[in-house]
Order: sequence, then structure tokens, then C-alpha cells
Amino acid sequence: MLPANAALRSQVSQLTLNIAVAKARLADMKAELVRAQRQLDSITYPVLSLPTEIVSEIFICCLPTPNTRQWTRRVDGIDSKQAPLLLSQICCQWRRIALSTSALWKRLDINLRRRQRRACIITETWLERAHSSPLSVRLHGPTGDLVDPKKFSETFHRYAPGIRSLEFDIFQDDLKWGMMARSIDLPLLRRLSFRLVDGDAGLPESSRVEMFKNVPQLSQVLFHQVLPEVVVLPWQQLTRFTGELYLPPECQDALRLMPNLEECAFSVIETHANYSHLEVLSHQQIRSFTLFHSTSHHYAEARSMQILQFLALPKLESLELLDVNYDDWFILEACFENGPTPPLKRLVVRPQSGKGRTGLPLTVALFLQPHLTDLEIWHPDRGFTSDFFDSLGHNSAFMPGLEKLVFYCRYREDEASQADLLGIAAEPIQRRRVMAGVAQLRVFHAVLVGDVYVSPWERDIDLFRELKAEGLDVYIGSEGGDNEI
Repeated sequence: MLPANAALRSQVSQLTLNIAVAKARLADMKAELVRAQRQLDSITYPVLSLPTEIVSEIFICCLPTPNTRQWTRRVDGIDSKQAPLLLSQICCQWRRIALSTSALWKRLDINLRRRQRRACIITETWLERAHSSPLSVRLHGPTGDLVDPKKFSETFHRYAPGIRSLEFDIFQDDLKWGMMARSIDLPLLRRLSFRLVDGDAGLPESSRVEMFKNVPQLSQVLFHQVLPEVVVLPWQQLTRFTGELYLPPECQDALRLMPNLEECAFSVIETHANYSHLEVLSHQQIRSFTLFHSTSHHYAEARSMQILQFLALPKLESLELLDVNYDDWFILEACFENGPTPPLKRLVVRPQSGKGRTGLPLTVALFLQPHLTDLEIWHPDRGFTSDFFDSLGHNSAFMPGLEKLVFYCRYREDEASQADLLGIAAEPIQRRRVMAGVAQLRVFHAVLVGDVYVSPWERDIDLFRELKAEGLDVYIGSEGGDNEI
């Protein structure tokens, strides 16, 4: 029995000693930890040592823009994984800087349906952080889903004087919302976008919107399926207007309301109605006119050029025909026969994407030739391209003022590819640059649209290298790519 007791005493003694050693080691490690933490705390990360003004500018650069893919795919602009909300979650210092940088909060994009329960709180908090920065606000409905529409209206009214840009994407029933029938002070508002997500363009007179009466700085308006008579506005002061999904008579009615309009764009709905009763409307101030195809409704055909039959634009300097129907080119001549030849300086021709082929008749180009300096052609067919450069290289009366020439090419059947274009264009452009009685061509761009690339002949590239050495601004490449020469 005695030997066993001695062994246990020895074991207890050894364990006690081991514990004492471990405690001493633990104390040393704790002391080392304290020293290391003090050293770490004394270190300032480079990013945290930057002046607040620099950090604010960096934060602003982190904001998504309407052109980025992330912005367009989001349900709304209130995303905790994106700036500015993300920046306020990193650390205390960054949160302080983010909340004090008013420019981070000047754009509010809120889905009223998705945020129906917190829309008032979010709106008030967001706009409060913007302080005195001019606001850009986008609201998309339906407003009927709001838990407390009256409280939201009160919040909107409180911050309305700071709004510079306002977008409504709402439903037809939202026009009955009390906020729409009540005038609001919007002294800074310059841009207004009003889109109906549902319904037809012809809304009843009872749906008149009164909220935009006091907008002394408003100059730019976009209406989508909303006719001007539905909204009370100071139409006389507007200088820019876009009307989407309008009929030809509705285009004329809109233009009559805005005699000081300088820039205008229309998407005209396909219709087989007979408009022979329409007289030609002459607008004396429009200098820039754009016709485009609305992608909002699949049934709306791209027949926007129809309206040109019923307009005279004697001061027109820029005309853009975007995604318009190939079969309507004959209307272009009719337009310029409605009145005095306008001083057209810029022409953009982009046919409907699915059909391709820009067969713009050369007679039209000659008809517009006196003042034209800037020409942009998309998806040209081979026949047009050959005829165009033949005239450019041999006829001094063919667009004598032309200074900038841009082509956008695809690889489609019957269309001139980038390689085709370069093979046709090089020598005529060389002849044009030494031709007497014409302006000096300063810019030539051949831009590839799409993924298919066909390498041009090296001889053609060499000719353009010579032209570039002579001072011609030459670009041969893809959209957003590098210049090949």
C-alpha cells in the first residue's frame, strides 16, 4: 500500500509543477499579446490616413451609374451590397465619412412596391443625408401598395424644393393619388420624366396632374404614354421634349404647346389610320430632332418616320433616325419638301436592328448636302457603300462641307463589313482630301459592332496609316476597343 501512495504523491507533485509552469507561460503569452496589440493599435492603415475630402471623392466614384449593368439589373437603388449603403458598413470612420458626404445620397431610386412598409422612413433618411445637394429622385409604383401614402406625400413635399431631376414610373391608377392633384413647389426642377407602366396614351381629362405648376427652371421633359394635356406644365418655357409611343396628330399637338422647343425626340406608334387630313406643322425653333423605336411594347412597330410627312423644321441642324423602318426612307425627302431647306449639319442613320441595310438613297444625301458636316451611318448595305464612296471620291458637289464620317458595321448578309468598307473607302477618301472646292475631311471612323471580326487587307490598312500621318483622325476597331492603326 505504501509504494502506491508514494507514486500518487509524486504524480500530484508533478502535475502541480506543470500547472505552475503553464500558468507562468500563459502569463507571458498574455503580456506578449498586450504588447503586440499596443503595437498594432499604434499602426494607422494608409487608407485611414487619407484626408476626409479625398476619401469622400473616392466614395463618390464608387457610386453605380444608370449606365452600369449593376444599376439596370437592380430592383431599385437601395442595395446594401452597393455604394453608398455598403460604404457605411465597413468601419466607424468610413460610416462617419459616408454619412457626412452629401453627394453620396443625392440620388434616390426607390421601388414603392418593394419598400411599401418602409418607403417613408427610407425616403426621409436618404434625402436628409443629402443635406443641401440637388436631388435626383426616381419613384416607381404602384403607389397603392404604400402603407401610408399620405405620410409619404408629406415627406415628399418636405424635400421637393431640393429636387433637380424627377422620374415617375407609375401605373394609371396612381394618377388619382392625392399627391398628383396638388401643386408642389419644385423651384430647382430641371428634368421631368413621366412614364405610365400600364394603360394607353389617351388618358381621361379627369386624370389631370396638377403637381408641376411651380417649376420655374424646368426645361427637359420625357413623357411615355402620357399626353401633354394630361399634365399641367409651363409648356412655353420647355426647350427639350421626348414623347414615346405617340400618334402623328399627338406629336403635332405636343409641338404646338411648345413653341420654344429646341431639341425634340419622338417614338411614333405604327398605325394604318389615314392622316391625309393633317396639315403640315411648321416649328420655327427646333434645331435637333430624333426619331427612335420604343422597346417598351413588342407590338409597337418602328414607324417613327411617319411624322416627318407632317412637319416642317426650317432651323433643323441635327437629325437622328434611330432603329427606324427601312421601308420609310422615301418619307425623308417628303419632309424636306415641306418648307425651306434646313441648315442640316449632322445626320445619323441607324436602321431597325433586325432588318439591317441602310439603303439611304444618294438623292437624299445630295438634297441635304449644302451644310452637312457630320454623317453617321449604321449597318450600310454593300450597294449603298459602293455608290456613296464613288460619289465622295469623284463629285465635288457631293456634300462639299463634310468633315466627319463615321460608319458602324456588322457582319451580316448584304451588309458591308468593316473589311468591305475599308476596301471601298481608302482611295476615295485620299482623292477627297486633295479635291478642290470641298471641306477638308477631318475624321473617319470604321467601328465594328458585334463579335465577328474579319481582318481587312493590309494594303487598305496601310492607306489609312498614310491618311493618319497626314492628319486625318482615323479609328478602325470595335466599340470600346483599341484603334488598329
